[in-house]
Amino acid sequence: KDWNFPKIHALTHLFDDIIAKGVTWNYNKKPNEKCHRLLQQTHQQETNFKDVANQVNGIILSLVIVYQ
Repeated sequence: KDWNFPKIHALTHLFDDIIAKGVTWNYNKKPNEKCHRLLQQTHQQETNFKDVANQVNGIILSLVIVYQ
């Protein structure tokens, strides 16, 4: 029998353990930050760097409308 599967019972203690012991120091979110680079480059190419927030919001709104 292979015991390499998630232990569901451990999830029932997850929040109590975090409250009692605190969060771990073993995780790093830097690899996930690379995902934002593509979004940043895409939006930089579509703005004229004046009133960027409104331009980006307009782009996002138009994408939401198109994909609905």
